[in-house]
Amino acid sequence: MVVVIITITSCREAYFPDDIRSLEHTLIIEGMICEGFSPEVSISYAMGYYETTQTPLSNATVVITDNLGNQVELTEESEGSYRPVSDEFTGINGRVYTLHVNTPDGNEYESDPMKIFEKPVIDSIYARLGALDVYSYNSDGEPVTKTKIQNGFYLFADLSAETNSTVYYRFNTSVIRLFSYLVQLPMKPQANIYYIWEAPAVIDDFYCVDFTTANNGRQILPEHKIGYLQWIEKPPRYAITTKSSTPWVLILKVYAISTGVYDYYHSIDQQLNSDNQMFAPVPSQIKTNIHCINDPARTVSGVFEASSMAVSYKAFLYINSDQLRSKILSEFPDSLGSGQVVENPPDFWIGF
Repeated sequence: MVVVIITITSCREAYFPDDIRSLEHTLIIEGMICEGFSPEVSISYAMGYYETTQTPLSNATVVITDNLGNQVELTEESEGSYRPVSDEFTGINGRVYTLHVNTPDGNEYESDPMKIFEKPVIDSIYARLGALDVYSYNSDGEPVTKTKIQNGFYLFADLSAETNSTVYYRFNTSVIRLFSYLVQLPMKPQANIYYIWEAPAVIDDFYCVDFTTANNGRQILPEHKIGYLQWIEKPPRYAITTKSSTPWVLILKVYAISTGVYDYYHSIDQQLNSDNQMFAPVPSQIKTNIHCINDPARTVSGVFEASSMAVSYKAFLYINSDQLRSKILSEFPDSLGSGQVVENPPDFWIGF
């Protein structure tokens, strides 16, 4: 037995499957139409084994139709990116939409019909103080050290729907951090208050999805885990002291999606979080709701999503490991870049 093992290990050589060397690239089609918004579609080729960037596909014919006979053709704004020339064609609750794509090589692709469901209802967003275990891994993917973060909190959301059918959701959650410090610059006669903010940072994965369960004639999704926020002090140079409270502003966007779209993102989640299991899923098992009409055997990836969206804003103030405050916000600009102003806070500033 020992001899056999030595023979096998000493004669090992690299194996390259034929599909790695193949010149045929998988087409990726990603499209979306949201209630009240115009559709947008991006088309590209997946990266080859030895490549580092995706290649956009230009000169495709892209059309979106609905179940009432309406349609709109999208034009190419930039390489591989397609949008309508006007904003007249927007998603409408209850309608069913289908994506059609003809590529320059003569292939025709079509999505499954996708319905826009009722807008999600976000009942509450809340936080719980707690520690987080963070692991460091070696080159073999094995955990080698564990660090416990004490100064932070977990974020959760509760959702519900007045229906008897399961509701599927996709989540996109970002946070903006606000800081204010008294700063004494060199050679300046007096200190000034600096109001500083960071650009939104996404705290959940783009494939984050979940679904409801039945409860007394309605559907509920309790305690959907959003993520964890760690308190980190970030004083600028020459800061004397903190002037005011330093909150996070949470921007939670929830999309009501179809089962097909849920399956797509859920299969990505399984692929990326398989943790080297013996029977871990392979990329070909990632599901899609887009198919090649003229050649059903042709591989295509991506998804076409028709959805409605609800957004909620809430500010959280970490005081210490035993104290946390929060404030519901009616609105907040979610497209801010990082910036700062002196003396007078911007209009969007949140105080506690």
